[in-house]
Amino acid sequence: MNSRLGRPRRRDPLGGRDRVIIDGSNQRERRGASEPPEEATLIGSLRALLPSQVQIHAVFDTDPPPGSGTVRSVSGVTVHHAHAAGGDDAIVGLASAAPRRTLVVTDDRELRSRLLALGTSVERNEWLQALRQRSRPVAPSIGRPLRPRATTTGAPDDAKDAEGDDRSRWRPGRGATVKRGNPRRQPKHR
Repeated sequence: MNSRLGRPRRRDPLGGRDRVIIDGSNQRERRGASEPPEEATLIGSLRALLPSQVQIHAVFDTDPPPGSGTVRSVSGVTVHHAHAAGGDDAIVGLASAAPRRTLVVTDDRELRSRLLALGTSVERNEWLQALRQRSRPVAPSIGRPLRPRATTTGAPDDAKDAEGDDRSRWRPGRGATVKRGNPRRQPKHR
């Protein structure tokens, strides 16, 4: 039991599974877009989210890009294009090859019931979203940490008082670009 939250720990959906099939066309519904997600964006993120020993298949209900076949391997992910409305059948076909070792990620209810009848594990798209959230770095980027900014009203004394130092600050307006160089050098006459 997870003592911090007082609820039981959730089982690992990948436990004992070495294949993951993503309903790529189903991802667009999750994002609320009318077009499917950029294939490259989805495919690039998948390999980074899942362990290297897991085979990843992404199935799209679209035609393949010009010049490529319906099945191709991209960055360690096997991409399947099942043409219009053929994605569900393609996913069931892929899952039926090894149903007990396969995890399918989809929000499609009809597809989910077909897969559960085969004995395949099914997760909703929220599971994939949670993996993406966990994989994002939480540490700040490399470099010098930023100092918190003081809130000022714009008056020159406010900046000095807020930060506790007496360095002069840049002020907008006339004189902001006045030369501060060698005072002995004569100015150029035009």
